[in-house]
Amino acid sequence: MKKFLLLSFTVILLFHGSFSQCGAGYTNCAVNWDYLQFFPSAGLSPYTDLTRSQTQNFAFGTQIMTVTHNYTGSNATGEDGNNTAETGAFGFGNDIHFLGDGTITVSFQKSVDNVKFSLFDIDYNQKVTITTNTGSIVTLASIGATTDLTLAGNGTVSASATAAATTAVATSSTDGTLNVNITGTVTSFSIVVTQTGTKNGKENGEFWLSDISACSPGTFATNYFAPSKPYTNQAGYVLTVVDNSVYYVDPVTGKSKLLFTDPGATSLNSLGYDPVKHYVYYVHDATGSGGTTNAANKSVYRYNYDMDTFGVAINDVTAWLPTFDVGVEIGGASFYDSSLYLGVDVAGGTNATKSLLWRIDFTNTTYTPKAASQVFATDGSKHDWGDLGVTNGVLYDFDSKATFENYYHQDLYTKNMIAVYSPTGSNTPKQMAIDWNNQLYSLGNSGGAPSTGVVIPYNGDGTVNTAAQKTLTLNGTNILARYGDAGEAFKPKVDFGDAPASYDPVGSDPAMHEISSLLYLGTSSSNEWVTRGQTALANSDNYDDGMVSGSLVNPSSGSYYCSVKYLNNTGSTATICAWVDFNNNGVFDPGEGKMIDTLSSSATPKTIFITWSGISSSLTAGQYTYIRVRIAPTANGMTTSNATGFFGDGEVEDYRLPVSINPLATSLVTFNAVNKSGKAHTSWQIANEEAGTEYTVQRSTDAMKWYNVYTQTVAVNGAAKTYVFDDPYLLEGTVYYRLQIAAKGTAAFSNIQKLQATDRNNIRLTPNPASSFVAVTITTETPGNTTLQFFDASGRSVWYKNVTLVAGENRQNLDLSSLPKGVYWMRLQNASSSTTTELLIKR
Repeated sequence: MKKFLLLSFTVILLFHGSFSQCGAGYTNCAVNWDYLQFFPSAGLSPYTDLTRSQTQNFAFGTQIMTVTHNYTGSNATGEDGNNTAETGAFGFGNDIHFLGDGTITVSFQKSVDNVKFSLFDIDYNQKVTITTNTGSIVTLASIGATTDLTLAGNGTVSASATAAATTAVATSSTDGTLNVNITGTVTSFSIVVTQTGTKNGKENGEFWLSDISACSPGTFATNYFAPSKPYTNQAGYVLTVVDNSVYYVDPVTGKSKLLFTDPGATSLNSLGYDPVKHYVYYVHDATGSGGTTNAANKSVYRYNYDMDTFGVAINDVTAWLPTFDVGVEIGGASFYDSSLYLGVDVAGGTNATKSLLWRIDFTNTTYTPKAASQVFATDGSKHDWGDLGVTNGVLYDFDSKATFENYYHQDLYTKNMIAVYSPTGSNTPKQMAIDWNNQLYSLGNSGGAPSTGVVIPYNGDGTVNTAAQKTLTLNGTNILARYGDAGEAFKPKVDFGDAPASYDPVGSDPAMHEISSLLYLGTSSSNEWVTRGQTALANSDNYDDGMVSGSLVNPSSGSYYCSVKYLNNTGSTATICAWVDFNNNGVFDPGEGKMIDTLSSSATPKTIFITWSGISSSLTAGQYTYIRVRIAPTANGMTTSNATGFFGDGEVEDYRLPVSINPLATSLVTFNAVNKSGKAHTSWQIANEEAGTEYTVQRSTDAMKWYNVYTQTVAVNGAAKTYVFDDPYLLEGTVYYRLQIAAKGTAAFSNIQKLQATDRNNIRLTPNPASSFVAVTITTETPGNTTLQFFDASGRSVWYKNVTLVAGENRQNLDLSSLPKGVYWMRLQNASSSTTTELLIKR
């Protein structure tokens, strides 16, 4: 199957198998023994055994072809190129080598059509019978110059060829070559060899099975990574491994962000990302003593980005495929079309122990493995999985083996090796990343590990675009680390607004931000794939807590103001923009906006006041309007013309505002409610008040049905005054508060304040379940001394640690190896609050 055309260090390999014209819904597919390993019935112990040899799965287009046989001992020797009688045959190059009588069965997951293959060196009385399991037709043809094969049963479901009793055919002669064509649909066929004889020690009954081709149903997905297509102005990220963490990287700028850290490992490898399920697959690497490889490491892990949880995807891959002397380490991986492509390497590789690539298919419900099939194999002594990627039905292999570096491109339908490019100069294959638009990148260490990382576009022809090379940075600092692997296109969650749909019109990107632990409004921000809902109450977002106070929207006064709490700990300035829909047209117009830029960086939250004056509005009492507040880095260029659209880092919050002309003599300045130790602390400020006025604090769980929780009556006329009420009600979930001001049969209402009960997701444990180590991520706005304490299922305190927290995100890596497996509760306790979350320890 090999034809080499050498052009400027480039090797182009073309497949010469015989393919049929396929009908609608079918595609020409094949197995190519030049780039596969057929495990022999003996000789690869302890990595494979007879059972593994006698049933072998191979990727056949989108489905699986299974080869079973009953050969034992040294009678199934694997694939080789010893037979060369290929002129006019259906396969070329390496073939599977068998000796003597036996049965070989080839089966398919789904029916195929027009099966073609050849058998070589059928001689000295051997009889070969081909039988299908359906009504398809078997046609045999002898292609030799002499008639050494007698054919019978052509045009039926079972046909045979019998060799002349006294003739031994040389491995270079086509006289013993038999072409087999099975027309019609078939799910399996058998090859039964009988009557094997020998001749004076010169003929041992050996024969070869060629490549197999057929028309197979189904096609690979095109543009599988399109779900990761970025919003306008958003980066098109790819994933990479940095030591024991996974980052998402903008290959255009090199700017990177942390996705997660696995504290149970020092190095990760074999990274693959499913953009549909949002699962990240990876393995632990260098788990042996002193950072060496470990043959006993056979697990594949999975991070669920939706749930922010860790788990084991495959506990022991050898239940599905063999590993060699390094287990699942120093390999590579890619995720494509709902399958994980896992490269298994071998440290002491030879042509007998190859670098292998497997496709692992998963169930559609539980997403557990259901099958594994071999995709690709090559000489392990001349290959190293720098990395691999699969897209649009093509395998790309970045082989980084010293002195044998190559870029392989293989068609996954025909197994045609499209091209093999040998790099020149310093163009050494690194890890491979694929963006949403199927652009490939070479990503990895700029030198020996640890070193800074670089990302370079791959041109698809064995060269890279060095002019577009970027250095990987985190918050402006080069990332010095070991880059273990790279992965597919990634689109992070964002924070959306939740005002009614007219404020984010169809046809343009809605207001949204990538969340950041260093830049947000209030105390935290939402993280969503899609908006939680655009509602009349603008209350679907669970972390709208940045606007801490606001005046009534009173068009007759011609002014409005609000106070906004924010954290900017980025090291650079930030900008806040806010809009109020004063003209009630369902859109935040640029003229309705206010911008405050150059907000300096600080480790502690700040509060600013935003004021509108000279307002002209047609709003009337009893109506509602909306306010939107956004924060973003000043460098991103957000202005009052950007009420919609994407901005990297920051947050957007929407609120519904009541409109009141306020006919009362009493004037409300502000009404505020905050979460204080799990309960609501309300306060309001009055500019002047009239005797007989009633202030009623009202509470609601849906911002629609309100309950009176506190009432106070003004005894005498007065000037400015501040009131306080602490609701004894324990906050659970989302709770709303407002103030009713009533006098002389007329009532007015304040703005609505939304409170969120302390969310235990402010504490994140990863991995969970854990084995020995766990990373605790704590997001808080209350810096100070805190106790981390673990309790077992009986409530007994079993572990504690005193830590000091700063405002924002805090990380603690804990060693819990002394605790037995079981369920534990971790409590975060400080002077003002207590938060508890669950941890499962499994071993």
